[in-house]
Amino acid sequence: MSVKLNGIDIKTYGCILLENYDIAVAEPKLKQIDIPGANGMLDITDQINGLVAYSNRDITMNFVKRTAVKKEWHEVYSDLANAFHGKKVKVVFDNDATFYWTGRANVYAIKEGQQYSAIQIVVNAEPFKYDVNSSGGDWLWDPFNFTRDIARNYNNIEVDGYKEQRIIGTELAVNPKITASSSMTMTIDDDATIYNIQPGTKTYYNITVTNHEYIFKIKGNGTITFDMKGGSL
Repeated sequence: MSVKLNGIDIKTYGCILLENYDIAVAEPKLKQIDIPGANGMLDITDQINGLVAYSNRDITMNFVKRTAVKKEWHEVYSDLANAFHGKKVKVVFDNDATFYWTGRANVYAIKEGQQYSAIQIVVNAEPFKYDVNSSGGDWLWDPFNFTRDIARNYNNIEVDGYKEQRIIGTELAVNPKITASSSMTMTIDDDATIYNIQPGTKTYYNITVTNHEYIFKIKGNGTITFDMKGGSL
């Protein structure tokens, strides 16, 4: 197996990813209050918006490289450090290619040997891994996993007076970026709240899509696109 950082396969540097790479658990940001005289704790973790927030997590990757001479090893380490050390990176594992991680990388020289040398790259990553595909863009089928992934393609939906569009969210809560060719109105499921959709592209922060299935009920004429990038823990 292998991994790409910012679209570059680490094998390009002659490095082999060991199977003992580690993706740490994203710890939930708990908010608990100790009330004197009461049993346990008052948990208000998800009371503000109904969602649980998470802390960053470390992704630790160990690599080995066969080195005939020490000079070659130092050159490779410098190349990796120049490319990634202290920088924001996008991480894609080839065994989970429908998602990517993003975070800041540190490159460490772990061991310098006569035949093999070891490098460790640690990425302090955001808690969620993100879908490679965006619901409002061109769909990439190559990394798609037909046994578990869900195709969320909401690009250029035709609206002729009235349209009901099924929207499937993910564990990552997102505000949709909506592009409409003309003014439209929309309600969601059985909620009477009316959302006025303006022509052009805009992120609607008053709409939050989470890990549920919704019916967006759209009135108007033209095309509409719902652009959302989902994610998973």
